[in-house]
Formats: sequence, C-alpha cells, structure tokens
Amino acid sequence: MGEQTSPAVWVFLFLIFIFLVNLLPVRIFGEVEYVFGCLKLIFIVGLILFNVIINARRGNPFEYYNEPYSFESQNFTANGQTFTGGPAHLASVWSAMTTAIFSLTGFETVAITAPENRDLAKNESIKLATRKMSLRVILLYSLAVFTVGLNVPYTDYYLQDSTVSSIKSGEHSVFIIAAVRNHITGWPQFFNGFFIFSAASCGLSTLYCASRILHALASVRRVWPSWTIAQNVRSMLERTMYGVPMAAVAVSWLFGLLAFLVVQPSPSEVVSRMPNSAIRFGGLMCNAVYRR
Repeated sequence: MGEQTSPAVWVFLFLIFIFLVNLLPVRIFGEVEYVFGCLKLIFIVGLILFNVIINARRGNPFEYYNEPYSFESQNFTANGQTFTGGPAHLASVWSAMTTAIFSLTGFETVAITAPENRDLAKNESIKLATRKMSLRVILLYSLAVFTVGLNVPYTDYYLQDSTVSSIKSGEHSVFIIAAVRNHITGWPQFFNGFFIFSAASCGLSTLYCASRILHALASVRRVWPSWTIAQNVRSMLERTMYGVPMAAVAVSWLFGLLAFLVVQPSPSEVVSRMPNSAIRFGGLMCNAVYRR
C-alpha cells in the first residue's frame, strides 16, 4: 500500500484486527496484551533514552526549562485574544494539565479485569497488575514528558495548535518534533509507526473494557425495561461463548466505526463535538427530570 492509500483502508484493517483478537478466549487475549504491553514499555524507555541522548548532544541541558520558558508560559491565547499575568499562567497550566491527565488512563482496566482473574484470595495478579500500571503511568509517562521537554520549547511552531480538538496528524507529536528539531532522520517514521501500533493495542483493551461493562449491565436484570424486546436484548448481551460475551463485544465494536471520521480533513474537530453534545443533552435531561 502506497502513500495514496486512503486512511479508511487502514481503519478497516485495524478495526477487524481489534475485533478478532477480542473474540479470543480471555487467557489468550491476556497473553497477547501482555506481549504488546512489554513492547510498549520497551518503546517508552527507548523514547526516554533517546531524548536524554539528544539533549546531552546539544550541550545546554535545561535551556527550555529556564527563562524565558520556565514553568510559566508568558501568555495564553484564547479566541484570538492574548492574556498575560497570573490568570494567563493559571489558564496555561490548567489547559496543559487537562490534556496531559487525559492520557494518564488505564487504572480502570485493573478493576474491570478482576472478575476474569484467578482466585483473588490465593493469587496476587491484581496486586501485580496495579503495581505495573502505576509504574508505567506515573513514572515512565512523567519521565517521558520531562525528557522531551528538554528538547522542545512550548513556543515551537508545531505545538502552537496543540489542543485536542485541532490536531490533524502526527507532525504535532512532541516526540516527532524533538527528532526533527535535532535533524535526525529515520526515527520520526519509526516513532509514527509505533504510535499507530500503540493506538491499535489501546483499541484492544478499550474494546475489552467496553464489552465487559456492557456485559455486566446486561447481567443486572432490574436496570432494564420490562419490555420483551429489551429483555431479549439483555439476554443476548449476557450470553457468553467460551467465556467471551460475543454479542457485547460486537455491539461495543460498532462504536469503533466512528474511526472512519479520519477521512475528514480535521477529524478531531468533528469528534470533539460529541462529548459537548452529550453534556448538553445530559443537562437537558436533568432539567426535564428536575422540573417533573
């Protein structure tokens, strides 16, 4: 497949891969996820070492952590207006932390996978999983952000349009920018390829969590309407085959079709409208219930 291949083709291939892997028995699925997790841990350690090495080559280790960069941005721009002073510093930190904390997810996976683990009273799988998750999310992610910050200032041109709703493609990745700024060839393409692999691996675990939550809801009869159709749907979602809730996996997978929005020029702008619409809809429902 050449450079002219439509993104929709890649989306289709990855969606099929994610769906098929989630249909595997949970033991095999867990082994696949373990291998993928080890590869991602090795990669992020490599990213940390990569940024430490290129920073040492530059000869000025903390250039972008000193003035005029420091930990406080000099201004904050919103809706075409630029603000300065204390409120601007607070808004800058708040917006940056909102984006950063969103990526520090994964702890919920430990709780969702607990019912399919071995006897928790006799095995320490949950304890070990929690420790490994904490190591990856807290330590490695923080080190990766710190080390790449040594090589890329917040004023970089390609970071100026860095809000979640406007990122269009991989050139906005701070790790890619770090390599390009230091005139390193080859590695940006490798990083992009692994980022795609990591996203696909994330899709595996996300579909797993979504299907298990849906299966758990289907197991609680009283939360479903008493209509015959609703109860038939609930029964279908509750049914398992080889320990896997096939119907729940299929229904959850259908939401992955939203990934075909990547064929749009700015897919994130379209996706960003969905949570805003959901919040407005929830507010309308709450107001209707309150008035009633």
